[in-house]
Amino acid sequence: MGYKRTSKKATVNETITEIMIERIEARRAKGDNVAPWRMTWDPTLGMPRNLITDHAYRGVNVFMTLFQGYGSPFWITRKQVATLGGEIKKLTDGTTIKLRDGSEVPANEPYTPILFWSWPTPEEKLDGKRAFCRFYQVWNCEQVNGINDKVEEAFAGMNNAEPKEPIAECEELVRGYVGHPDINHGGGKARYSPSKDTIEMPNISAFESSEEYYRVLFHELAHSTGHRTRLERDGIANPAKYADHTYSEEELIAEMSASMLAGFAGIGTEEADENSAAYIDHWLKVLKAEPNMRVAAGGAAQKAVDLIRNIKWAKAEDK
Repeated sequence: MGYKRTSKKATVNETITEIMIERIEARRAKGDNVAPWRMTWDPTLGMPRNLITDHAYRGVNVFMTLFQGYGSPFWITRKQVATLGGEIKKLTDGTTIKLRDGSEVPANEPYTPILFWSWPTPEEKLDGKRAFCRFYQVWNCEQVNGINDKVEEAFAGMNNAEPKEPIAECEELVRGYVGHPDINHGGGKARYSPSKDTIEMPNISAFESSEEYYRVLFHELAHSTGHRTRLERDGIANPAKYADHTYSEEELIAEMSASMLAGFAGIGTEEADENSAAYIDHWLKVLKAEPNMRVAAGGAAQKAVDLIRNIKWAKAEDK
């Protein structure tokens, strides 16, 4: 017994893979005179910031907030929470704090520390004043109840900066991915979390174009197909494989898949294909010791695309 796909567009994947390979080889032929892969969105639109002042954090405060893993870029102080009539959520693990009267109450969710330096003016320096650092406690807006209206208003302000229109063909592909992970918007990074089975994406307004937004989203959706409940690829399903040889193969699979999906949606452009080729080329260099890797990755990418597009495989008798 053999197998055949029920789709009539099977050759589209093969064509786009060949285009990627040709572009990669053309890049290598140019030597150093070739543009590297570039980020196609403005991360500052989704960078951590204060909900009330819209002040984007800088320096160590960016890392202190981003590393907490929240999907919302907005942070707020205790005083600001009170001003908005909100309430910091309580921990649900039974942790309590003891008040001065001896009673115990559920503890608030933990704060994140941030630092701000205050610098003296030239005149103040003459008076002997020096720079000093202030410590603030902030909570991500996901840790606060009762402020949804303000958060939605802030998100709307970010999106209105440079509105981008959804692309119907791309939205159809996303909706057609049965059981796809939740897609959370608003951060400054694009990434898939296998442990949570969720995708984080910057807002579409942060990208250079709607097409670039969907190409990045397709890349992250392709990663999600490797989850243990789907295709169970080693580079995703096995946490020990992150950042090693196997994960470099996984990145190759995801970008090949994204290029195929872009082709199906009709959003391929020469500039975007060049940028995709640059990304793929980086991982091919990591895997250069295995010349057959492109074939293996191409096959895995085909399976990822079939899953996203809900392509079924039907049994057929060998001829």
